[in-house]
Amino acid sequence: MMRYRKLGILIAAMAFLGWSFGCGGGVEKRSKMQEDAIIGGALGTVIGAGAGHASALGGGPGALVGLSLGATTGALTSGWYYDDPDEMAVDAEELRRLQADLESRERDVSELEAQRLALMEAHREMQEELDELQRGVGEGAESAVHPAGAYKVTILADVMFDSGSADLTSEGRRVLARAARQIKEQFPDAEIEVRGHSDSVPITHSDWKSNWELSSARALDVLHYLTDEHGFSQERIRAVGFADTDPVASNATAEGRRKNRRAEIVIIPAGSQAAEEREFEVN
Repeated sequence: MMRYRKLGILIAAMAFLGWSFGCGGGVEKRSKMQEDAIIGGALGTVIGAGAGHASALGGGPGALVGLSLGATTGALTSGWYYDDPDEMAVDAEELRRLQADLESRERDVSELEAQRLALMEAHREMQEELDELQRGVGEGAESAVHPAGAYKVTILADVMFDSGSADLTSEGRRVLARAARQIKEQFPDAEIEVRGHSDSVPITHSDWKSNWELSSARALDVLHYLTDEHGFSQERIRAVGFADTDPVASNATAEGRRKNRRAEIVIIPAGSQAAEEREFEVN
């Protein structure tokens, strides 16, 4: 009986080896893991059978347990010690690619952060310039800044001109003189554009043909005051009349029309983005 049992165990081990190699016969090249699983399974069968026979488990069950443990151990051992060199090379190349990509993204983040800090610093400087400009021009004028670096001083027509007139009043000269001194001191090399604006009410009680003539004449009067009285360079100043084409408020109300009747002095500092583009709107 004992002899038949051992013979059965041997047959089982040989059958396992034959099945394993047979199943791999259709594969052109068996992997190292498959080979180690087969060898481990065969050895485990024999060892398990012997251990089972010496214990209460029995040779047959011991052989089956040994088969399972041996095959698993052989496969794991192959995975630990016999990694495919080609696969390892691919993994190393992929790791280098990912590392290069990470470094590139880190550089992009650093550049964006530097740009953000530069923009914040530029904004801070422009705000300081604007605050200084507003303090200098004082009451009767309002200052604004464009992201491209242009500044604007707005003076309402009610402060500078009598109704229907293009001649500066004494109050208009006083406010304009304060603004002119501040602009020359703060932006000595800037280009200047004087803009005249009106409301949408047609002219009926003056000699002006339309609001185009009135707004242009007012812009020219401010320009001549700046060049004649304060020495602004004629090469870096110009005047433009807009009539009612660029309102800042509704012309349906008296207060809105009052805000639309205005003169603007646009300051374009040398070297600013606005000086390079020359196409912007300071709101």
